[in-house]
Amino acid sequence: SPSLNDKEATADLLALRGEALLGLKDLDTAKQVFGKALELDPKSVAALLGSARMSVSEGNPDAARQYLARIENLEPENVQLWMMRGAMGLMEKQPAQAEKAFRQALQVGKNNPVAALGLARALLEQKKTDEAEKQIREINKSYPENPAGNFLLGLVELQRNDRNRAKDAFLAVLKADPGHVQATLALAEIYFKD
Repeated sequence: SPSLNDKEATADLLALRGEALLGLKDLDTAKQVFGKALELDPKSVAALLGSARMSVSEGNPDAARQYLARIENLEPENVQLWMMRGAMGLMEKQPAQAEKAFRQALQVGKNNPVAALGLARALLEQKKTDEAEKQIREINKSYPENPAGNFLLGLVELQRNDRNRAKDAFLAVLKADPGHVQATLALAEIYFKD
């Protein structure tokens, strides 16, 4: 993989290296690599996305937003741009903004299941329970055993105070993914209240 001093390194190759370093939680080196990538090509969308993710990892959402704004100017149809805006909206407890961003992600990245789940989450956060359920059932048609969809269905049922149906949904999550911590905690809470 390219190093910082590699004459052959392109901005996009360095951005890939930066993403790998982010995955390994080596934030300092990742930051250097993304910086070098943007020196080589200030318009590298891959490097801008990586830098935005880097900024979020560092707890600097304002810097992340600046990188995302640059991407929007360069490539407004980039699905990752809108996915990241949606994720940041959820993280910052701004579900209406998240909803808008995930809807945009679904528009540019037709049927992206992660964007669809993000939208369902944003709807749930706003107590738009019926709309969220409709969204989740659509996802579950294409991906019937997916733990994320079933987990969100469990949250839908909890919002409706239907603890038995919520319990069934969380048990379905654990059947597909026995280590799912959130479903385990939600079930424990349901059983504890019974």
